[in-house]
Amino acid sequence: MLLKRLMLGAVLGIALAHPAVAGLLSTPSGSPHDDGYELLRQSKSRVLSAVGQDAYSTLAESTHAYDVLHYALDITVDIDGDSMFGQATITAASEEDGLDSLDLHLEGLEVDRILSGEDTLAFSRLNDTLKIDLGATYSTGDTFDVRVDYHGVPLYSTYVGGFDITSDVSFTFNEPIAARRWFPCFDEPRDKATLTMSAAVPPGYIVASNGLLIDVRSTDQYVVYTYEETHPIATYLISLAIDDYAVWSDWHFRAPGDSVEIIYYAHPWDSANAAISWDDTPNMVDFFASVFGPYPFDKYGMAEAPIFNGWGAMEHQTCTTYGHMLVNGGHSYDWIVAHELAHQWWGDWVTLLDWRHIWLNEGFATYGDALYVEHRDGDAAFRGRMQSFANTYFYEDNSIRYPIFDPPPGYLFGACEYEKGAWVLHMMRYIFDDDSLYFEAIRNYGDTYGGGVASTDDLQAEFEALYGDSLDWFFQQWIYQAGHPEFEISWTAQEVDQGPYEVEIVLHQVQEDSATSTPIFEMPAEILVIIPGEDSLVSFRFDSEYDTVYAMVDSMPTGVYLDPNTWLLHQVVSLTDVGDQTDYTSSACSIALLQNAPNPFSHSTTISYMVYGPADESRIPVTLSLYNIQGQHVRTLVDARQSHGPHTITWDGRDDRGRPVSSGVYFFRLEAPGHHHTRKIVLVH
Repeated sequence: MLLKRLMLGAVLGIALAHPAVAGLLSTPSGSPHDDGYELLRQSKSRVLSAVGQDAYSTLAESTHAYDVLHYALDITVDIDGDSMFGQATITAASEEDGLDSLDLHLEGLEVDRILSGEDTLAFSRLNDTLKIDLGATYSTGDTFDVRVDYHGVPLYSTYVGGFDITSDVSFTFNEPIAARRWFPCFDEPRDKATLTMSAAVPPGYIVASNGLLIDVRSTDQYVVYTYEETHPIATYLISLAIDDYAVWSDWHFRAPGDSVEIIYYAHPWDSANAAISWDDTPNMVDFFASVFGPYPFDKYGMAEAPIFNGWGAMEHQTCTTYGHMLVNGGHSYDWIVAHELAHQWWGDWVTLLDWRHIWLNEGFATYGDALYVEHRDGDAAFRGRMQSFANTYFYEDNSIRYPIFDPPPGYLFGACEYEKGAWVLHMMRYIFDDDSLYFEAIRNYGDTYGGGVASTDDLQAEFEALYGDSLDWFFQQWIYQAGHPEFEISWTAQEVDQGPYEVEIVLHQVQEDSATSTPIFEMPAEILVIIPGEDSLVSFRFDSEYDTVYAMVDSMPTGVYLDPNTWLLHQVVSLTDVGDQTDYTSSACSIALLQNAPNPFSHSTTISYMVYGPADESRIPVTLSLYNIQGQHVRTLVDARQSHGPHTITWDGRDDRGRPVSSGVYFFRLEAPGHHHTRKIVLVH
């Protein structure tokens, strides 16, 4: 019974990284899933294949004649029988005159009876729709209660979700439309309601759920846990996790006299590992509260469970369900902890209006992961994280190109929604060019729509309010159309009157032009002209098929590097270095070496460089070596054929034999066929 399902992926807000899982999922050779989210999409595509596109494609514009105000769920879990008994009381308000029937979602469970007060109501069922005759007529604004008594073995499957009841660990997973598999509801994200959850379980088990635990009482056969969530919650975020948990707490201090408990629920045999793997959570809450606004709920929890065979996680409101295989006594999956936590603001507090806007959930949470890397590990690590996001998106885009808004069948959880969504937020930050104003706009978005739902238009309006101008041009090209700028770059340099050099850089946009793709992108950008001594950074704006950038520099450039600070989602298809116009040459490849950071350094430093190659050659032979001031070789950091694109590597101040080297001046030299660059590095112990 414990092993009755094989779970191979991760669903929603999740990421998987185990190589064995990668093999089972048949990850394509060369897939750049180093950002962790790639395997997630392998499972998500199976989720969508299982449920079908139409099942979750109900739009916010469709008719909905009532507003659910509150769900009161009383559930008895028969663990030995893999079954449940439920009583769901739904309080709703009519949104039209003459309302006399109620449509709910319920799949696979037997309905015993339906009551309104003392009156038994007639009902009928068709597929997963439960149609109830209310026995009365309600006008706009009238409230009413309906109680549904039901029972059965709840449906659960690997790629659809539901309620998995076992003698070991029981848990729920709903996204996008599996709440209906264990309680009757209106199973669309736009109708949020408050929640009372009472779950009766055998003695020895502990229940983790949404909101605050307000009561625990014992009966002859069961222990009943009652939770109250006073903040509106979408049905896909309602959850139960049941085990003989070890439980402990941390605290987030929102303000003097206002603290939020962070509650951890771990398997007893795994609690020591969990205490380490989760110990950065309070710092994450503090950080996200500083940039997104105060933590919006009354508690935060993490409950360990075998969601997707332990390799996944899900941002259930106030209580994330977290896979046990991610709990390893280390911090290699901190990014998953951060991603799920960021969802508490973006997805849980502000919920997507309908599934066309899924990027508002996943793009924000993925960027949250990167923002925490920036906060904790610094700018170089942050830029590396963003580049890994770009690489994963490019890999998917190479096989299918589609807009972020309203993704096609099978791609509700695609790289466009996660990584490209994160990049959209990142590029908006660059356009603002003012972090305080940018994050103020994000906090305003939360303040305006927190507790409710939001659309892409709503986010755009909040950005425009502080940007001070229309952002239609930005959202149209990045959200509603597909693709990204792809450049062929050529450059020349010519000495002017035995003085400075004039550099001419031509950028040619060559991305595919289709009905859904952006033919020509318009964005601000930077390009680095690399010269001996001090490089020159040039800011410009591209908006045409061909754009020309000019720069005056003091000496002959050795290369150019588009977007050295990683602010623009783009690809360079080819770079042609024609050198001095009087001696025209072309090169099959080019490289750009940036200054290491930090410099000077004491423990480790990050070296960044760019490899440019022709479109028909995927890898270029590259070496990166270190020398002391006497010219003696110290360390080879890179000696490999490397792909076109940006690269980073860290030097730990040791030589090729692993011995620490002394303080002093060193040089690092990057070489590729026909090119070499050298820079100075200073080590201070």
